[in-house]
Amino acid sequence: MNVLGELRHKMRQSAEKECFAEYAEQLRLAKKYSASIRVCLEGLSHNPNEDRGRLVLARTYYDCGYIAFSLRELNFLSNRHPDNVYIKRLVEKLSLSKNNTSDFIKTNSIN
Repeated sequence: MNVLGELRHKMRQSAEKECFAEYAEQLRLAKKYSASIRVCLEGLSHNPNEDRGRLVLARTYYDCGYIAFSLRELNFLSNRHPDNVYIKRLVEKLSLSKNNTSDFIKTNSIN
């Protein structure tokens, strides 16, 4: 059985399904973004305090180009962990990226 298969089996067997974040991360790395998002959303519905799962969801949204969704998840984490420098840096980076994208769209739109 491959890594994804093993993690899927482990997640299905787990009563708490706390291992969903690891499975979703492997899906993300395999570029199976829709599956990763689905696993994260389902896992977070059962374990809303699983911050690793929320971070994987933010990364997956980012990989898909959904900057606003990624930023929303990172802001949630930043509010839960205000002293976490790593999360603050990600929020700043994505905020700049989102602003640059908005500026690009505004200056290059067809009106």
